[in-house]
Amino acid sequence: MNSDAFEKDPLTPKIRCLNLFLQGMIAKNGFKNNLDAIRFLEQAFKLAPEDEDDALRIKIQQNLKDISDDSRIEVEVHTESNKSEASTAQSQQNEDSTDIEDLEADPKRLAEAKEVKEMIDRMDSLVKPGSIWYILSMEWVKKWQNYTYFDHLSEDKPQKLSLQERLQHPGKLDNSSIIQPLDSSTQITEQMKVRIWMNVHLKPSLKEGVDFMLVSPEIFNYVQIKYGCDPTQIIERRGIAVGDEYSDEGIVEYYFRPFKFCVIPNTATRFQNIKTLYLSRKEPVSELKKALQRAINQRLYQLKDKSMVVLMRLWRFDSTKQDQIEVIAKKYKNYTEVKIEGSCLNSRAEDENLIIEELDVAEEDLIIVELPKGKDTWTFAPDGEVQQIEQEEEAEAVSLQQLIGKDLKQVLKSNSRVGICGLQNLGNTCFMNSGLQCLSNTIELTKYFCFNQYKQDLNPQNPLGMGGKLAIAYAELIKDMWQGSSGRTAPHELKKVVGKRVTKFSGFGQQDSCELINYVLDLMHEDLNRVKKKPYVEMKDSEGRPDEIVSAEHWNAFIARNKSIIVDLMYGQLKSTVQCLECNNISITFDPFLTLSLPIAKPHKIRVIYVPYELFSGDSKLPCKVFSIAVDKETVEVMEQKVNELVSQQEESKEERHLMSVNFHLRTGTITTKFRKDQSCQDIDQGTEDTLIFEVRPPQKSEMENYKQVELIFMKQVKYGKIISGEHVGNTLPRMEYLPLNMTILQLKKMIYDKIKNIFKTSLDDQDINRFILLHVYDNLPMIQASKYSRKRATCEFCNDYHGQADTCDIKINKISGNSEDGAKQITIKDIFDQLQYKRDVIIGVIFREGSGAMMKQLDPELDQSHLKEMNKSKKETITLSECFKAYSREELLTGADQWYCNKCKEQRDIHKKLELFKVPKILIIQLKRFQSKRSASSSGKGGYMALAMAQVCHQEKVGDFVDFPVNSLDLRPYIKDTSSSEPVYYDLYAISNHYGSLNGGHYTAYGLNAVQNQWYEFNDSSVGRVSNVNEVVTSGAYLLFYRRRE
Repeated sequence: MNSDAFEKDPLTPKIRCLNLFLQGMIAKNGFKNNLDAIRFLEQAFKLAPEDEDDALRIKIQQNLKDISDDSRIEVEVHTESNKSEASTAQSQQNEDSTDIEDLEADPKRLAEAKEVKEMIDRMDSLVKPGSIWYILSMEWVKKWQNYTYFDHLSEDKPQKLSLQERLQHPGKLDNSSIIQPLDSSTQITEQMKVRIWMNVHLKPSLKEGVDFMLVSPEIFNYVQIKYGCDPTQIIERRGIAVGDEYSDEGIVEYYFRPFKFCVIPNTATRFQNIKTLYLSRKEPVSELKKALQRAINQRLYQLKDKSMVVLMRLWRFDSTKQDQIEVIAKKYKNYTEVKIEGSCLNSRAEDENLIIEELDVAEEDLIIVELPKGKDTWTFAPDGEVQQIEQEEEAEAVSLQQLIGKDLKQVLKSNSRVGICGLQNLGNTCFMNSGLQCLSNTIELTKYFCFNQYKQDLNPQNPLGMGGKLAIAYAELIKDMWQGSSGRTAPHELKKVVGKRVTKFSGFGQQDSCELINYVLDLMHEDLNRVKKKPYVEMKDSEGRPDEIVSAEHWNAFIARNKSIIVDLMYGQLKSTVQCLECNNISITFDPFLTLSLPIAKPHKIRVIYVPYELFSGDSKLPCKVFSIAVDKETVEVMEQKVNELVSQQEESKEERHLMSVNFHLRTGTITTKFRKDQSCQDIDQGTEDTLIFEVRPPQKSEMENYKQVELIFMKQVKYGKIISGEHVGNTLPRMEYLPLNMTILQLKKMIYDKIKNIFKTSLDDQDINRFILLHVYDNLPMIQASKYSRKRATCEFCNDYHGQADTCDIKINKISGNSEDGAKQITIKDIFDQLQYKRDVIIGVIFREGSGAMMKQLDPELDQSHLKEMNKSKKETITLSECFKAYSREELLTGADQWYCNKCKEQRDIHKKLELFKVPKILIIQLKRFQSKRSASSSGKGGYMALAMAQVCHQEKVGDFVDFPVNSLDLRPYIKDTSSSEPVYYDLYAISNHYGSLNGGHYTAYGLNAVQNQWYEFNDSSVGRVSNVNEVVTSGAYLLFYRRRE
């Protein structure tokens, strides 16, 4: 089609946009590469007015749907000459390909991102009761972020996106991926206009910042006006008070409280099955009653029944006995009084003022709506077989040993459940049920409460406790589980009490069972602390004194302030050794512990990539070799010796190589950790990084002081506005070079060029080398003290500014750029190191500018194919608990943001830290660290929930490896530092808290050894089942292990 036809057609700007695009195609006779086509496309888009829709944009995008980072736009031209040129362009593409992120962000879309960013900064980070919030699907938000270049506003590098991702219009706000459709046959929808927003429900187990994000009304209104949203897709939520209803602190109520109900008599409503309606947990029981009235009267209206239901009584009923409903309904019809196993929720007028959250009703329970016979005649009455609570006698004070020797059967009845009792799920509270079942099977603690020993220890005046309320609530729960006759109970009161102190437990989101246990035990300890007035105790430094003396001092100081059944049973002591790497000062302290958090031990084999020094040689590359090295307690030096021997065997040489071991992060292209020769191989973390062993060429020892080691990273040029920076490209590996201090920047550039000149299409002279190869300093600035209580990243010594951690910076000294013609000849390596204000490694980015002709792909290393299979071997070795103990006690290096304050140096320093068991408790709680934090992109710290979601925030991942642990005879003697005895210290397992599934949607259960029956049981919320084989309790889901020391 002739382009003149478009120019004469007076149609919309969309046609002019397409016209410009086609003109570019005709002018070019087919685009040579992605960049040319995209530039024409972007230019056309910028000329289209803002109010135009994106139909054309999408149409053009579909024509380019096959474009990716490594592909080209192939334009079909039906002339022989054009075919020839297109063929030539295609052959050049692999050498000329340029990532689409070289394009500048569309200013109109970026302006939209900035506008939303400003709204984020204005958002209140605190949720207040009654505040209104809206929920957006992260699936839609990510499309919007890509489209508006939102990632360009971050301090970190923009994301690498395909053309299709960057040009894809997000469309209407779409929340369908997170909305749970309602089943109209069983679920009641709210008809009142002021409450109709409560009809939109979220799918279960969603996570904020992962599946959805929370925004203010200002942001939602902006998005709705700009992009539109179907009314059924609008998700509105309110803030509710945490704890006390008058509290100013709030949380967002993502999920409403479901209530299952049935109506008796059902003759008028003729509901076919049990229905469910939803309310806020902070509404009073009167609102539950009104909601039921609306549901029933709406049904009557549909049936053209003009009667209205006003009076009703609400009965809590065990949902496991639903098969009795028909029998109860028949009795209701035939009898004037019917006994019902349940309690009336609104028998008194004041009951209707109770908050729904405080109701003793689990989500599994059923509410029977009783309608009166006649005007006000009621039929149901509570079952008379309610257990009479016997008068409890005050217990005499006994020692822990005497308490352990008591027979629990003294306080049990013939129909007591003896702990074989399920716990109802109160709404995502499986984590709580799992932890409480483990504590329930701690028989020493259970005896303490069942024999009422706790009453004489209550310390209601302790401001650190809960006024004794938590201890009392726990006592009531334990007695219900062990002395009661019901097969299940609900920990309502305990959850309520804990939630008033720890707000995260007041909501109904999934939490961590270990965290719950720690809070419950710590608060319960303070409720039962026998020390009424805590003395001030001043501790002395260890100063080289024997461990036994310093340990006893610390322990005595601890128990002078803390004496309770929890301390008696569950507290041990750790020895902490910290050594400053600057002054070698050693500090030893002894600290109490309640839970021992063990890392999941690393595999026995480490996969390493050997990088030869002469990686690039002439027109070819030497391949890197991949080895799988078996290690146990070996040092890094021993590992390097093994690699040297393997390389020598393959190359049939006896050359002694100088090797250097590092961890390498492929995404950033940087070395994250350099390992010392004497460092343990157990310190090598291969979770998200590769371990490289470089062959290096150090100078002679006599010349070492005239050299500095520098890390070189190969990068491509990127632009942020007018600023030129570098970005790691492909799979290139860094280079480790010893450079003479008198070497100039130009000499360094020539050295680099000489090593890799085969990647350039044409030879470069000195002037071209200086122009096309830029050297920047990569930002690895340390954390420094900002104030007495906070730290911040240092500012750059070369630009005197703060910039993103992954950015590069021009080498400027005395305002002269090292990449200028004069600066390249004048500035030396010594000048660069002299400019450093903060002690750190120097990382230099080698940036290849546009037009340099550098074929970056050729910098990617090749792996020796004979060893590649080693890299792909899965590591299936069984991890044992013993290895986890070893990993716990190994020395670790803390640097960067993890530095410690040295009392001798009087500032933050890199340190070695080592933790060791010194005193072990009667009850040992072990946490297997299955949840690990991953490094995040930085955020501004503003905007609360929205900011966390909009930035690519820190998240966690679950380690699902199977850990083999003994059920009986775990000997801790090898791991106890106290050497006053050599006798074995045996522990036997009695409870496990399990976590199954993913981090975001997992489920908690528990195993417990019942001390009365000497039988293992599985506890899954309300369900309890016998474990037929003890080996069944050792699973990959084990998260918390409860061990009892054998006397």
